[in-house]
Amino acid sequence: MAIDRMQTSRFELKYLVSEDVALRIRDFVRGYLDLDEYSACQPNLSYPVHSLYLDSEDLLTYWETINGTKNRFKLRLRYYSLDANSPVFFEIKRRMNSCILKQRGGVRQSMPPQFSCDDFIHLPALAKKLLDPANPAGKFLLARLASETRSMLAVCGNGGQDAELRQRLAKDFNAVLAGPALIECPGFPAVKSRVVERFLKNDSNGVQSNERLNRILIEETFQGEISQWIENPVEFLLRGNYPRRDFLVSRTENTFVALQRFTEYLHAIRAAPRVHIAYEREAYVNENDSVRVTLDRNVRATPNTAFTPKMEMDDPQYSYRPMVILELKFTDRFPNWFRELVRVFNVMQRGAAKYVSSIQAVGTCPRYGIRAIGAITPVVLEESFNDVD
Repeated sequence: MAIDRMQTSRFELKYLVSEDVALRIRDFVRGYLDLDEYSACQPNLSYPVHSLYLDSEDLLTYWETINGTKNRFKLRLRYYSLDANSPVFFEIKRRMNSCILKQRGGVRQSMPPQFSCDDFIHLPALAKKLLDPANPAGKFLLARLASETRSMLAVCGNGGQDAELRQRLAKDFNAVLAGPALIECPGFPAVKSRVVERFLKNDSNGVQSNERLNRILIEETFQGEISQWIENPVEFLLRGNYPRRDFLVSRTENTFVALQRFTEYLHAIRAAPRVHIAYEREAYVNENDSVRVTLDRNVRATPNTAFTPKMEMDDPQYSYRPMVILELKFTDRFPNWFRELVRVFNVMQRGAAKYVSSIQAVGTCPRYGIRAIGAITPVVLEESFNDVD
């Protein structure tokens, strides 16, 4: 998904309509909005949307929705593919009175083993180890650095050149990663057992194995001077660890703050993955993204208490079928033609909370039940009429 169309603040109105009415609404809306770029390239005008919702053991965010708590939030991961180049969005979706507020940060699904400038977290200590002739690992690596890098290491700490030194170290260390395995080289066997344990635990079917092994060896040898490589940032964050800027696809201050806040909420309610929800979305939008109309079909859910997103679903439980969820979204005033749409098609605003309905469908299903989502409290078969999905 190349473009992030998320609005940080907007109003959302929901309606349930039949498929026949949805098709007529499609024709009506096309007089005012264009298909968004993702719907436009689909033969059926709809693209798949997947979400992994987090909640506490006692389903706090579910019950706050059921009870109509005025200011509430939900935590979810939104994703469209499991391709390594496709981001997973960590989202906080809050309702403040009648307004919907969103914060999110797009996180990389995997991190390559190559070094970046940010990985060298303690330059003076690293320089000391690399320049120490009594340190065999440091001596071995120093001999493989460019002469300019060695010269800068010798004066490290004098100020003014740290940024350039980090760039040179990243380039030179990455050349070492791409070379022969370091496991039998001088100085590295001292950490061999720890390295092999980490390598075997996270080995991704031999993909980039030599570079992965060398990266782990260097990290274990220079602990405290080089940051740990997190191969799977999504799992790392879902387990409650704090974010790093290099996890982000777009390293803006707003996205990093959103990721930090997501982690704070996760800790505050001890949230963990509960349910995987998927549906097909047909979306229309105006030029500046201030008005948006979506038609969501085939809302379905399965338990997922793992720390990794999934695409496949085994025996999904459906909600709202055969109805279609119509959402009218706007950031400022309610457009006049929205009023006309509501009048022409005689639709009535109501709640259509995908998370609530999915928890109910899965939690009351004989095959699954609340234990399948790791919950300790039962769910009820009722709906909220003022929800944030």
